[in-house]
Amino acid sequence: MRTALLLLPFLLLTAPRAPAQDDDREELRARIREVLKENDERNIAAPDFGAGHDWLNVRRPLTLSKDLKGKIVVIDFWTYCCINCLHVLPDLAYLERKYAGQPVAVVGCHSAKFDNEAERDNIREAVLRYGIEHPVVVDKSSKIWRSFGTRSWPTIVIVGPNGNLFYKQGGEGQRENLDLFIEAALEYYGKKGLLNDDPLPIRLEKEGFKTGTLAYPGKLLFHDGVLYVADTGHNRILALDAWGKFLWAAGSGAPGMADGAADEARFYQPQGMVVHDGGLLVADTANHAIRRIDLKTKRVTTLAGTGKQGYVRRGIHPKPREVPLSSPWALWVHEGRLYIAIAGTHQLWRMDLITDEIGPWAGSGAEQRLDAPGLSAGLAQPSGLASDGTWLYYADSESSSIRKARFEDVEMRTVVGGAENPRNLFRFGHADGTGFAASLQHPLGVLFHDGQLYVADTYNHSLRVVDVKKNSIRTLLSGKDVFYEPSGLAASGDTLYVADTNHHRIRTVNLKDNAVATLELEGVPAVRGEEDVDPDAVQVELGKLQLKRGAMVELTLELGAQWKLTPGGHSRLRVGAAQEEITEGRVRLPLTAAGPQRIQATYYPCSVDGFCTLRTVVWTLDVEFTDDGKAVLKLSDSPE
Repeated sequence: MRTALLLLPFLLLTAPRAPAQDDDREELRARIREVLKENDERNIAAPDFGAGHDWLNVRRPLTLSKDLKGKIVVIDFWTYCCINCLHVLPDLAYLERKYAGQPVAVVGCHSAKFDNEAERDNIREAVLRYGIEHPVVVDKSSKIWRSFGTRSWPTIVIVGPNGNLFYKQGGEGQRENLDLFIEAALEYYGKKGLLNDDPLPIRLEKEGFKTGTLAYPGKLLFHDGVLYVADTGHNRILALDAWGKFLWAAGSGAPGMADGAADEARFYQPQGMVVHDGGLLVADTANHAIRRIDLKTKRVTTLAGTGKQGYVRRGIHPKPREVPLSSPWALWVHEGRLYIAIAGTHQLWRMDLITDEIGPWAGSGAEQRLDAPGLSAGLAQPSGLASDGTWLYYADSESSSIRKARFEDVEMRTVVGGAENPRNLFRFGHADGTGFAASLQHPLGVLFHDGQLYVADTYNHSLRVVDVKKNSIRTLLSGKDVFYEPSGLAASGDTLYVADTNHHRIRTVNLKDNAVATLELEGVPAVRGEEDVDPDAVQVELGKLQLKRGAMVELTLELGAQWKLTPGGHSRLRVGAAQEEITEGRVRLPLTAAGPQRIQATYYPCSVDGFCTLRTVVWTLDVEFTDDGKAVLKLSDSPE
């Protein structure tokens, strides 16, 4: 695939998304150097951010002309409703890790689509929820957006250390190109003596921030007396009784993708759930996978997805574990088939749970609110599923509508909300009514219960109910003090459970009198301390090992003649809380504790042809100290 890179002033450079050959990569580097020189000669200065904006993750507002002068500045124009924007965040985190300590800065410019997204406090919650650690400017009125000529989310711009623009590109999937441009810019401007690596006045929003027992809970499910909670921010699934008493959990709490026993398995921002044939199926959203928890053994396995984001929009695939998915957000089972809201490609997928065949069922992949049969339809980030047995209802979040697809023939209809023009994804609000006369604001959750369809109208902070016979909607409860961006619903009898996401709690609603209470949780264990985990890390399980007390961990990097460590790359070996810089091919640290342990190596190798990358390896082991155990635990790794 080839990607067009817009290089101001409107200079077009075509470059491969991921150059496969060294010759291609060197040719691209040469072209980039030419572009940097040409843009410097044209002297196209980037507009500064201007005054009057709120900032997050920094102690004070930043300017391009002073604070960021001398740095390669990557500016990410995003809005937190946008799934494509969320897909960019891991790429930015990768670049931040790779170029840590170098004169490279990432700045997020949050330019809102929805009214709710224009508020600083709500953006701060998104920064915390998604673990963003770079500065973010709140572009409330989209003034910065307009000054840069931005037209879509996400868009990424790079500004040189002299304030000149040299890169502008919309869409996700830019990691390789951004990496090449940053690498070339560091070399080009370094030779000119224009770089400085003075630290920015960072003050992370997460400092002192605590969520409580839950962290940004997402989807809920009530089945056979058990309330299942996607404790999304803690990367785990909880099972509670109807009154909030803890039963069991799956997921270690650390982000990642690992099958196995419940306490060692790893999820990454899980969302929707459904029970089928003795297993709890989970939409493991940020892992782009479908996982299964055996309800007897609590063992976790993977049903579909590779753990990496994909762009598949067509075909029936017989091997679901070889098909890359894109942010599955909600699940439903009907007549032996699993229906999946694939938010990332704006489609509904279906997996036959007998034959294992998987593929798109509804939606072309175009982001629209277009009612048409099957794969001709247009969906806009489907994020919640429910059914009455005939129709599959879904929250079409980016069109701010509730829609339905018939199981029998995949006929598509809009129930309430949205705009009559299927391409208009900007009609939203909070109005009760019928059909297009009604309005919602980015709903994420739906639940069919006792003949009515309940809706978590997320950005309106509301619980609403749809009469599916009249295609009308009314508000049941509303207010940020009651719900703060609710996103999941479940029910048992007259009790409705609501995931009060940004309040980190579960609320109950008595459907007889609409009385609201908070579900008091009992016995839910705290998650393990946060770990600095690269989601792309190589995971190595060593099992149970016998070591002498005071044994040393010795890491050898097998770089050979083809690789060398990046100078100043802040490569580290971590054993428990201890860490040591990796400056050569071998490093040692003591292992001081028995029981489950984690060893992590993060390093930055460069090949002889100049290609540099980031590599993280995590070894997990269970240590027993014995007199005849090993005195040295030898580990090795290679970038190959």
